[in-house]
Amino acid sequence: MNGNVQYTIEGKTYHLRPGDILLTNSLDIHRPEILPGKPYERIVIWLAEDLFKWLKYGEDDLSRVFHDAAFRDYRLLRPGKARSEQLQNLCEKCIDAICSSQLGKYTLGTARLMELLVRICRYYYEDATLVPEDVMENAKINALLRYINENITEKLTLDLLAHRFYISKYYLNRQFKRYTGMGIYQYIMKKRLTISRDLMLAGSSVTQACMDCGFNI
Repeated sequence: MNGNVQYTIEGKTYHLRPGDILLTNSLDIHRPEILPGKPYERIVIWLAEDLFKWLKYGEDDLSRVFHDAAFRDYRLLRPGKARSEQLQNLCEKCIDAICSSQLGKYTLGTARLMELLVRICRYYYEDATLVPEDVMENAKINALLRYINENITEKLTLDLLAHRFYISKYYLNRQFKRYTGMGIYQYIMKKRLTISRDLMLAGSSVTQACMDCGFNI
């Protein structure tokens, strides 16, 4: 909504403008960097995992936009001023509904949330273009992130990763931190904790979740 901010999601840094939308999933490691000059204002909508079963109705699948954004590894949607104002208005209506004391506030809030998601999906698929000038990334770090995520349950050390990617481990860790905002070890720990959280929410025991996400290595 306002501010001088850049947002890093899985190795890509997006230089945001008012009205931009970022689509993340529960496994994404992400962080904002708030720069001085303007107050930072945003709207955050957290969707509970059990809500996603309600996002599929007939041929409609409102959850697909999140999967597609992750698959493309590009989470930015820039709908334009008029559409951004429309979406912001819907967000405010959602808030007004659930903060009400009247009967049916959750039903009305959910209906308005669904309308918001429908419009986001439509805008995403109508104009799913990239905005490369506002994205900072590095091909080598992207390849490293893919390898880590595909092998998160395996032994992953800085020495092993540096050897595999033919880069000095000191330079690799420095570049990794530049593009992700954290060191390699910190990223791996955060990713494993995120995965184990989702496994436990799905019913796994603490011990099984730790083993299944690589903490037993």
